[in-house]
Amino acid sequence: MPNVPTLKRADVSRIPLEILTEIFVHCLPADSASHETQQLLSGVCRLWRTLVLATPALWASLNIICDVDVPRPPLSVIHTHLQRSRNHPLSLNIYAQSHIRSHSHVLAVLTALAAVRQRWRKVYIDSARMTQDILDLVTLGEAPLLESLCATSYHCP
Repeated sequence: MPNVPTLKRADVSRIPLEILTEIFVHCLPADSASHETQQLLSGVCRLWRTLVLATPALWASLNIICDVDVPRPPLSVIHTHLQRSRNHPLSLNIYAQSHIRSHSHVLAVLTALAAVRQRWRKVYIDSARMTQDILDLVTLGEAPLLESLCATSYHCP
């Protein structure tokens, strides 16, 4: 086996923080709406955790699943995510596949997200029950950064 140089701790610690932060942003998958990458990176060491928490681009995408079969993220988690993203434009994916039981949670989530509508860049909502109150929360008000909005719905007997 050829000689493979080992990476020493000091080698990584010499990377400028701006470069390291940019590497973190490029670590995000294309559908970076989950926070798994942030959790993984922030678990490496104290410095990386500090960088992850201080990098809004790492928190600018959010996946929210409102379904009876999936544990709902508490609104406090959504608010924390939005705070960490600071003023960065947001990409949001909201999935609500249960008809009645998750409707109030969907409304609560959309109400929280509507408060930062001015930062919306891409919004995707897939709801089994697209009601007027959901449509109003999504469409009423200004969203100057909005590039795309997709709202889909289906009704099952």
